[in-house]
Amino acid sequence: MQATIHSVRDAVLSRAEALSSHEPDFARFLKTATLAGASEDLAGLSPDWLEAVLRRTYAHVCNYTGAASSVILTPPETASAPLVIDIISPDMPFIVD
Repeated sequence: MQATIHSVRDAVLSRAEALSSHEPDFARFLKTATLAGASEDLAGLSPDWLEAVLRRTYAHVCNYTGAASSVILTPPETASAPLVIDIISPDMPFIVD
C-alpha cells in the first residue's frame, strides 16, 4: 500500500522531532530535507526508507571537504526503487532542477 504524501511527510517530521534530543544535527537535517523536497516526490515512499536515504546523504555531507564537487550514486535496492543521486558542491545552489 502506497503511503500518501502527507502521511509520509508527517511520519518523517515526527521522527525528526523524536531524534532531536539525542541526534539534534541529523534531526535538523532530516526535517529541513523533508520540508525542502517537492510534496509529490514523497508519494509512495516509505518513511523508514526516506530516513535511511537521508542518513546516507547526511553522512556524505558531513564527510564533504569542500575541495571539489562530489556526486554519489546509490543504485536502487529493488526494481521499483529510485536511484538516489547526492550532489554536493560549493557555491552552486541550483545544480539540479
